[in-house]
Amino acid sequence: PPVPAPGYKGKVVAGAGVKVRAGPSTAYAQIGSALPYGTFVSGDELHTTSSAEKWLHITAPTVGWVAVMYAGTVLVELS
Repeated sequence: PPVPAPGYKGKVVAGAGVKVRAGPSTAYAQIGSALPYGTFVSGDELHTTSSAEKWLHITAPTVGWVAVMYAGTVLVELS
């Protein structure tokens, strides 16, 4: 059987949801609509901007970057 690719899985825990962006910063444009609370995401790259800011490149349910942590607040809980 094929070996699953290493990656990240998580769930959106921000009450307002998270925006999907074209890059790992709020300076990048938003792609589509925000992912609502409770959405499960899969990603392949974690980018740490600072101790209070981390971004995940997601591949499902859409492709782009979401803030896992922003200004010290966890927005996506990684499992």
